[in-house]
Amino acid sequence: MALRDKNYPVATPTSMKDTAAEIIANHVHTGTKLHEVFFQSQGDVLQKMALRFARCLAQGGKILLCGNGGDAACAQYMATAFVHQCHLNRPALPALALASNIVSLTAIGNDQGFSQIFARQVEALGNQGDILFGISAQKNCVNVQMALITAQRRGLVTASLACEGADVSSCCDMAIQAPDADVLLVRELHLVAGHILCRLTDYYLFVNVTAL
Repeated sequence: MALRDKNYPVATPTSMKDTAAEIIANHVHTGTKLHEVFFQSQGDVLQKMALRFARCLAQGGKILLCGNGGDAACAQYMATAFVHQCHLNRPALPALALASNIVSLTAIGNDQGFSQIFARQVEALGNQGDILFGISAQKNCVNVQMALITAQRRGLVTASLACEGADVSSCCDMAIQAPDADVLLVRELHLVAGHILCRLTDYYLFVNVTAL
């Protein structure tokens, strides 16, 4: 095998105990507890953020989303849920994931540095009253932080989906914070929170419109 040829430390069947069932059980157990803690502590913030999103969209604004790696995927997924649909069959809503344009990312990163790949796009696309939504499952995320700072200067509403102690939370009008845990579990919490955020935004826009 290629891994063995390169002298990677691959365990042999005789020296390795199969702990797959234990890994599954621990992941599910820890994740379930984190879900309970997260939504008990952040449920009110999630509701208020969805209402703010709905008001932005109702007033003709748009939602910009950014993140790195898995967080970029979450941002793209949420943007699609707004543009296409999440739960209701309703009109398309304006949302854009800033990590989607690889040409912009590489041009800005090459000329101005990786820290500016989102901030520069916010400068070009963000208008007063829009929302910039930064997603970060890690505590330090300079490019998302710079984008949020730029958004504040331009009069955008700033919001984030982060973890406890994250730098991006200090740059936001609203912040949802997951417990400090393994980054994979935090991203799972963020995905569920994203689903609920999109669904509640639809609810306030098209069902409980009196809340606006």
